[in-house]
Amino acid sequence: MSYEVNRWSGDEVTLLRDLRGIYAKLRKLKEREDTRNQDSPATEKEGLEVVDRRDRLGESFRQIAKHFGWTTGKVDDVYHSHKAWSPASPIGSRSWTDTEVEELMRLKDAGMKSNEIAGKLQRPVSGVSKKLSSLYDQGKYARRNLYWATSDLEKLRGLREEGRSYTEIARLMPGKTADTVASAWHRRIGNRQAATEGAASASNVGFLDPSTAFFRPWTQEELQTLAGSRRNGLSWSQIASKLPGRSANAIYLTVRRQNRKIEGLDPEHAVDEAKSISSKDSSIDTAHD
Repeated sequence: MSYEVNRWSGDEVTLLRDLRGIYAKLRKLKEREDTRNQDSPATEKEGLEVVDRRDRLGESFRQIAKHFGWTTGKVDDVYHSHKAWSPASPIGSRSWTDTEVEELMRLKDAGMKSNEIAGKLQRPVSGVSKKLSSLYDQGKYARRNLYWATSDLEKLRGLREEGRSYTEIARLMPGKTADTVASAWHRRIGNRQAATEGAASASNVGFLDPSTAFFRPWTQEELQTLAGSRRNGLSWSQIASKLPGRSANAIYLTVRRQNRKIEGLDPEHAVDEAKSISSKDSSIDTAHD
């Protein structure tokens, strides 16, 4: 079998050489333009756009480089050099308000992606992702029980006012544990400061939080019931049943606080304090379980 080979005509050879020359010139012009782009500093507008695309839209350096016709190295340099003075940078360091956290969780539960949430909340994607990681557990539990909505806190307040223990509340609030219930109570609702002068004069025990009725000062009647129950050897839960609104844990802590108060005095003053408490029937005995 033989093949017929067509020879290139002179005009075809000339045209091919011209096309190769044109291609070579175009390639050189492209390389020169790319070099000019990489060497020329980014304008202020370009820098702000890079920061915005990275933080708000969540684009990668590769995507940004393709948009501007830069290398990823230049995008990296422009991003970090403009990040410090970009108007968008303070957003990431701004504290999250309760309203923002609730909106963040609502959008996340609705199935929105982090970059979409960032656009809605006007926050950088990195800030949204970091906040979500602190609210969600990526392992064994689908939703981390560190997040407390306003409705959760109101329910916790009501249950504590009923005298429920942290363990009982955790059973009534799926996804919560006794530890996180206690932490939410003391950090989000309870007041760590000591009672006011009026509460201190009553018995120097308990804490007073103006926002909740649970941290109310102990009355003389309650303290008398507590002292009598302790002398009769009743358990904490049995005493709690006699004191509506006081949990077994709260009663135990009250006993411990009063004991520490007496133990912190010198022997002479400790005896006087114990006699004073006993005569008024306004506190508890100093015996430990």
